[in-house]
Amino acid sequence: MKYGHRAALSLTIHDAELSCLSHHESSIRSGSNCLHLAAQSEVYSATDAQGWLQELQKHKPVRTTYRDLQQRLQRQELLVMPGMSSYSLYIALVEISSAACDERATGTLYGPAAFGRFSSLLTCWYQSYKQIATAGEGDRFCLMIYWHAIFIYISVDIGKLEHAVGRDAAISGDPDSNLTSVEYAREWSTTKAAERAVAHAFLIQKQLGARRLDQEPAIHVPRAVFQAALVLYCYTQFWSGLDATNATSKEGDTASGGLDFPEIELLGYNPSAILFELHGFRPHRGAPYATAVLCAMYDLLQRVGHWDIAREFSRTLGSLLSASRGLHLHSERTDSIL
Repeated sequence: MKYGHRAALSLTIHDAELSCLSHHESSIRSGSNCLHLAAQSEVYSATDAQGWLQELQKHKPVRTTYRDLQQRLQRQELLVMPGMSSYSLYIALVEISSAACDERATGTLYGPAAFGRFSSLLTCWYQSYKQIATAGEGDRFCLMIYWHAIFIYISVDIGKLEHAVGRDAAISGDPDSNLTSVEYAREWSTTKAAERAVAHAFLIQKQLGARRLDQEPAIHVPRAVFQAALVLYCYTQFWSGLDATNATSKEGDTASGGLDFPEIELLGYNPSAILFELHGFRPHRGAPYATAVLCAMYDLLQRVGHWDIAREFSRTLGSLLSASRGLHLHSERTDSIL
């Protein structure tokens, strides 16, 4: 029964991942998960029946459901309670991601009200994560990469960026079919939302770069890294250089911390310093340094995990970099998943 419970929760993870990949509403309705919290990880990692029984007796069953967790987050109540584990934090984060996909499907995600609501949920989740996660356990589910990826998802329409770089051009046969999305990418690249998204993208690259290569990453990691790379690519590729009101276009604003991204500051980072570093330590955007970060992401996608989708993402990113910068990145194939 316990393993069946865990398998049902795994379906929630896969459903959310497919929704993020296809930019479609989730099949499992977000906020409707009435399953009780999964048992502690020690129960599943027991090496024999006796150990399993001891761990099961040590951890009392919890009657709290995952729907209860979402309601607590909506009330800005921390998820610190008996029986709470990293895996349950994972499911709570997955359900926030599913809710964002559902909101995008209704056309109401990309506005200040929706962003404020999801930002509050994610901030409360992080404060819970900080208290529940233990230093010895580490972030084995790559939860912070997921957290950054959701912030990216609510800051920009990833589907339109994919379209802008040619996702559907081969299918439609019309080289101008993506003009609307290109215009969207150009306008977005001049906004604070773009700067917020690339700051989170940069931190995804740093998070994954700090992990050991022999640690198996969670299933969402290849997609999160690719979408982070796509955001950074479009940020530099579609920028016209004319956003005079951009905070990072002025050296004084960049140096003094002119960007107000509370969730980045919550992690102990200065968002302006991140952008300053990403711009090659110059007061304006520096494509060469951003390209170096993109190449690092390309390399990480080639090496992370054992899924072929990571290699497909790597080939797609390599094709984009080769076309835009004249780089020649090694790839077994040149076809794209876009």
